[in-house]
Parts: sequence; structure tokens; C-alpha cells
Amino acid sequence: MAEGAILKALEDQQLSTNGAIWRILGDIQMAQEKYAEAENAYQKALELIPGDFGSLERQTMAQVGTRYRGNQLVFP
Repeated sequence: MAEGAILKALEDQQLSTNGAIWRILGDIQMAQEKYAEAENAYQKALELIPGDFGSLERQTMAQVGTRYRGNQLVFP
């Protein structure tokens, strides 16, 4: 449901250039264990917000296929 709303928002030309929205989409996809899709969303966020540590860290987690940072569940 939340993923659909974000995807709908990204159809708006102005919102589609907002890196934070792409990062949120990645977070939603991570919670659903959609790692490949999340990786792509974080890549788009990084294109729009170069050097964004949060997106880079999350993209790395997606590439590894984990929702955990150490022993902590980041995406419940």
C-alpha cells in the first residue's frame, strides 16, 4: 500500500527528482525484502543526492540482501 502511494507520487515530474522520496521507496522495499528493487531506488536517490551516506549505506545493505545492521533490524 505505501509502496503504491510512493510509486504514484513518483509519476509527478517534480517529485520524481526528489532523492528523499526515492530513498523512502527503497526503505519500503527493504522492509518487504525486495532487495533488487531497493538497490535501484537507492541508486536513483544517490544520483539526485550525490554522496548521501544514508542512501549509500542502505544500498550496500540491499546489495548484500540484509535488513540488519549488525544485530539490529533496521527495516522491520
